[in-house]
Amino acid sequence: MTEQKVLSEFEKGVLSIMQNAVTDTIKARMTEYGSPLKPIIDDAFKVHADTIRKIMYDAMGEAINDGNFKESVKQAFYHKVARGLVDGIAGSVDKAINQFKQDPTIKAKMVLAIETIISGLEKVKD
Repeated sequence: MTEQKVLSEFEKGVLSIMQNAVTDTIKARMTEYGSPLKPIIDDAFKVHADTIRKIMYDAMGEAINDGNFKESVKQAFYHKVARGLVDGIAGSVDKAINQFKQDPTIKAKMVLAIETIISGLEKVKD
């Protein structure tokens, strides 16, 4: 029995890219008008359907049960939720800022605050 090599993340990435390229090539051939490969590729997939199905199920199971995969999914979900919250708040913040800009007293105070910050920075430079 042959011992299987454990692939590094880089090797897995390269293998994935190669597999995608082969898949894309087969897909392109299958969709070409009048391609003689179409029936051959169809037959090959039919003959090996059970094996292909098992590989896909096993790979999906490994990915779903992998701790890194679970963490990546959680992080992507958190990011999506945070982005939704920030996008939702952005409109409210813009509305509040516009109201502040329309109030002459607040506008004057904002200008004074900015001038104070700028003069403080100029003093630091000197």
